[in-house]
Amino acid sequence: MPAFADLPHAGQPLAAGRPILTLFARAANPAACLETLHQMAEDLDRWLFGQ
Repeated sequence: MPAFADLPHAGQPLAAGRPILTLFARAANPAACLETLHQMAEDLDRWLFGQ
């Protein structure tokens, strides 16, 4: 399973407040899966925006 999908094309404008990609994760239970997704989103924010 890929980690990401629905990635925008390079140079494609992004609308404020709109989703820009889909994250996927697997875990032993729903709570662990949600935690994994949150961590992936935080990591991506740091990588993209230095936050």
